[in-house]
Amino acid sequence: RTAGSARTTHDAEPPPPLAPAEDEAPEVASRRLAEEALASAVEFESLWVSDASVRGKINGEEAAARARAASGANTPRRRRGYQPTASDIEREELAASTATDAAHPAAALFEDPDFRLAKVASLYRFLKPAVTPRDVPNGCGDGGGVARALAARPAALHDLTPRDAARLLVHLRQKHGDAADLVDVVAAKDFEALLAPPPDRDDSDAAREARARARRLEAMAAAGGAMRTVTARVEARVGIDKSRVGIDESTGSTGDGRTQGGGKWTVGGTLKGTTTRADDLKVRFWNLWGGSSECRRAVTESPRKSVFRDPARMEAAVTRLDRYVPFIDVPMLLHRAPPLLEVDTTTLVRRVAGLKTALRGGDLGAVLGLAPGLLLATADEANAAVAEVRREVKLAREERLQPPLRQGSAKEHRAVYEATMCIVKAGGAESLLKRAERKMKKKRVVLLTERTSPH
Repeated sequence: RTAGSARTTHDAEPPPPLAPAEDEAPEVASRRLAEEALASAVEFESLWVSDASVRGKINGEEAAARARAASGANTPRRRRGYQPTASDIEREELAASTATDAAHPAAALFEDPDFRLAKVASLYRFLKPAVTPRDVPNGCGDGGGVARALAARPAALHDLTPRDAARLLVHLRQKHGDAADLVDVVAAKDFEALLAPPPDRDDSDAAREARARARRLEAMAAAGGAMRTVTARVEARVGIDKSRVGIDESTGSTGDGRTQGGGKWTVGGTLKGTTTRADDLKVRFWNLWGGSSECRRAVTESPRKSVFRDPARMEAAVTRLDRYVPFIDVPMLLHRAPPLLEVDTTTLVRRVAGLKTALRGGDLGAVLGLAPGLLLATADEANAAVAEVRREVKLAREERLQPPLRQGSAKEHRAVYEATMCIVKAGGAESLLKRAERKMKKKRVVLLTERTSPH
């Protein structure tokens, strides 16, 4: 900066910003952000010096130029020594008065380059999230967004405080949602949003205390609900050790129907206020049944005296099947495949036993939870599907030049089970039963004498 001059020259390029690291220290991140702010301030300064339209928004020259263009009487080029006429003087006085009226009240401050640099640097950290495109990697600056935004609305250097910029960002994020890209919202109408921050709320002591109290109560309620949910989920998965919680084994009840008797298999879901396993199963079943559109369709399309119109029979089917196969989430199974309620319990147990024999390498309950439609197929179809999966596993190992697995070994059972899980996760029971159709389909040889004559 030369003495007596209001302009600042920047011959040296600003240092490149530090590359961000995922685990960079806070002081490193702060220093990197300060370097980005300095680079943005230098870029704005170059726009201020080189572009007269940016300065015209502050000193009123832009409004004066619009007034001259509206009057249609621009000052013509005169030869040397020409004396301006009275109309010329009146026109220039009108333009000067227009510029004076349209100038920013603090236009004198904008003549100081230190003021411009300091204001851009102070606003950078608050405006960067609102004007930086999402495709710009972290640590690569703002892509010039802050400098261009402030050049479009230079009055924001004086009128917009860092606090107002932060409130503007929070207001836009709450209004448009987390998925919205704020760049387009802020850039609308030539960055008009920078000069229209949301109104400040009442910051009296009573209002601040009320907001703080509400936040504390909300946090306590959320923490209590999260703790109850976590506790319920842990108890549902691993059960309750009665000796640790001081419950007498002779009573046979823990106060939670999901863990009645301390059995190995507990009922899924959260606490339902029941004390018996049967009641807990019923509550879970009706919760799932009422929230499924497929279940409601099954009820509306069923005839009278159907099992779908008899709640007592439905509850009996749930508890009866759970008595034989407690390792399966029966409420989830029956609500995902409502036609299973019409199948006799003995038939379902036999089909489960057949699948358990075919899939010995893992938890059958997990497979049926993803593909309950397997219980609607016959035993031959299920065995054919598993045999086809076993053949696919064998071919896949041969293609990868892996040694074959011994037939009937535990490793083979595990490999077949994992392949079956992948199939039902991707396509459900339909994808697995398609393999059964391919396995059971046999090409029929038609003799020449049996062919129908086209004539």
